[in-house]
Amino acid sequence: MRESNFFTFVEYLNAQVANSNEYCIAKAIISNVDRMMMLSLEEIADQASISVASVSRFVKKTGFDSFADFKLAMYLQMNDIVKMRGMLNSSRFKKNDVANLVDTMYQSGQANLKGTYDSLDKAKLEVLVRSLKNASSVTFLGDYHALASFYLVQLDLMAHKIPCYSFYNRDYARQSFRQLGPFDLVIYFSVTTNFNNPDDLQALESACKQGARLICLGQDEFIHDGLEFFLFYRYGRKDSCNDGYYSLFLLANIISNMLYLDL
Repeated sequence: MRESNFFTFVEYLNAQVANSNEYCIAKAIISNVDRMMMLSLEEIADQASISVASVSRFVKKTGFDSFADFKLAMYLQMNDIVKMRGMLNSSRFKKNDVANLVDTMYQSGQANLKGTYDSLDKAKLEVLVRSLKNASSVTFLGDYHALASFYLVQLDLMAHKIPCYSFYNRDYARQSFRQLGPFDLVIYFSVTTNFNNPDDLQALESACKQGARLICLGQDEFIHDGLEFFLFYRYGRKDSCNDGYYSLFLLANIISNMLYLDL
């Protein structure tokens, strides 16, 4: 059982629920998330007006070996989220003070953007953009936040007749990375070193072995045996975690507009 499959389940609900039966199963599960460990397949099937076998198949499609694994992962991860988010909230904001919360988050976002602006490396950015323009193809690998931030960059690259692909880091086909060559470019979003997972690293190693050039965009320096990054560009502030997405969006807009410059 892998707790990280909890996120696979949530993302499946967001993007891949295929029909009304799956929607009814998902609704029955989410409606009972507060009593997850007491749930049975039969109870979900009854609430969803669907067969037990269909519920079991749905659970396996979302990345779990068994319903027991699914329940435990849901229970553990939901508790972890509540604890971590609660601790973070209580340490950053005054209790029940919405104005303080808004001001604190605004200042944090400003500080992150300023960190990116103050450390802006024009020479590195020009190398990065030239590499994008000269690549046979560009592949983005990261989480949904990062890929959404770089969606316009993807469109601008395609407008420049450069094939560009986005792979969500829990959902890609590793085989695709084995087919990359020396003139292909992979952009890896390492929001923080705590988020890098083994599947990402294996995919990057495959691309590296094929001679593809790797560029890393991250808040923390990313070093891993077996990987050689052609370029590392730091954005945001070190250890700022999710606040870094403010800066990543700014960086994406800078790169997107630089694609139209004669560099």
